[in-house]
Amino acid sequence: MVPDDDLLTLAEVAAEFRVSKQTVYRHAKAGGIPSLRVGRQYRFSRRALLVALTIPAKSEVHDAV
Repeated sequence: MVPDDDLLTLAEVAAEFRVSKQTVYRHAKAGGIPSLRVGRQYRFSRRALLVALTIPAKSEVHDAV
């Protein structure tokens, strides 16, 4: 198990969330999920991903009201 504050690779994020690497890449590039660029590669904070994916987007909040 990876500790909460570790950085994950694109492949590790894809495997953890059971999506394709291309899906993770598209969301990272568009700013939909928090990421860091290290040279030409992306890295993802496990903690930041979990926070971002558990807080509803503003559009979802407005739709629910």
